[in-house]
This record gives sequence, C-alpha cells and structure tokens, in this order.
Amino acid sequence: MAWHKARTSLATLEEKLRRSLGLVGEIGALFQPTLTPVIIAGDLREAGNAANLGRAFAWSNYNGATGWAANQYQSVRFEADSLVTQIFLNIASGAAGVLQVWVTAPPQAPAVAPVTLAGTWVDRKMIAGDQVPLVQGVPGVLVGTDFTDQNRIANIATAGTSPILQQFTTNIMIPAGGALNFRGTAASGNFATFFGRIWP
Repeated sequence: MAWHKARTSLATLEEKLRRSLGLVGEIGALFQPTLTPVIIAGDLREAGNAANLGRAFAWSNYNGATGWAANQYQSVRFEADSLVTQIFLNIASGAAGVLQVWVTAPPQAPAVAPVTLAGTWVDRKMIAGDQVPLVQGVPGVLVGTDFTDQNRIANIATAGTSPILQQFTTNIMIPAGGALNFRGTAASGNFATFFGRIWP
C-alpha cells in the first residue's frame, strides 16, 4: 500500500494574496513542517510607501465655525476601495443632540448626493491638484438612504452639559461607490473627521 504525504492548501491566504497583489492562477501556498526565522523590516501599508494603493488620506467636515446645522445630513462617497481606520466624532458642550454615522453600499443612494472632491492626502501630497478619490455632498436635507438598524456605525448623544469627543478605531472596508453618511441633530458643534487609506 502506498502512502502519500497530505497536502493542505492555504486557500484563504491565496485569495488574500491574489486580491492584494493582483495575482492570478494557483499560488501554491502550503503548510510545511519547517521553521523559518522572519525579521519584520517594515509595513508597506505605512504612509510614505505608496503612490496609489495603500496611500493614506483624511477628511473632516470642520468649517471653522459651527459644524453641521440642526438635522443636516452629509455624505462622503469613496471612488476607490478604501479602508477607514479611524473616525473622530464631536458634539460641543451646550449642543444637546445626537450625531449618527452609517454606511451605504454602492447600489444605494447616499444620504445627500456627492458633488465635489473632498479630503486630503496625508501621505506625500506634493501639489494642490493631487486629490483624494473622495466626493462629498453639500450638507442639507435627506434625499437618499437614512440611518437604520441595518447600516449604522455610530450613534453618540449628549445632554448638552459637556462636550463629547469619541474616537473609533474602525477598520471599515468600503468598496468603490460606497459612502459614509453623517447626521447631526443639534444646532451646532457637530464635527467629524476620519482617516484611512486606499486599499490595500
């Protein structure tokens, strides 16, 4: 009777390598009964290493004055697959209300129609015309998809006696055409900032 050594494919790892590196065909990643020393020299996803994929960006609604007016909606659409790594939300003191954040999928209409380029690179921006593939809408009334139990990311509230600043380390993967949406119920003091990078 012939015995054959079992082969175990790392199918999920192969799929991740294909997606991240644009590979096709069989990669052939296998479990091997060996130990190999590894020295981590750096992470190519860190800022400064990417010309496009992996490049880091930031967006904020802060306009130097009051933030969103009461019950205004705001949407930011992603024109490329992106990973949002952090979101900062703020409701100022005296501005009792709620600040809501939700995601819409590419086939859905964002809360307000995105119309203008927005955001900035925080990764080797050399000229003013070098723009992030983010498109935002003008803050206003709801015309698209609203906040629901099925799409919400965050919902913070204050009684108005003290400010709230909340940070989320999120790792939200948003495909091209998807959007982050915001709504502030207070009359002023609602601010949001998020950071991310073009996937991977």
